[in-house]
Amino acid sequence: MTKDHRRLFLHLDVADIEAELVHGDCQRLTRGATLIGLDADLMALDAERLQRLLLAAWRHRAPKKVLGRYES
Repeated sequence: MTKDHRRLFLHLDVADIEAELVHGDCQRLTRGATLIGLDADLMALDAERLQRLLLAAWRHRAPKKVLGRYES
């Protein structure tokens, strides 16, 4: 999250990134030339979409052992 709390950086898989870019309110987040996630405008996200994106980002980065416990 940026210091002004206006933007949120989310590490996501490519399919989730591409699905969100069609809304037009997020930008690609890159490291060098590598696409790693989204740079999202928090004011543009409703609570349901924010929750879905946060869960997707957590699933993308969570250790497999923890993820397995969460999904079982």
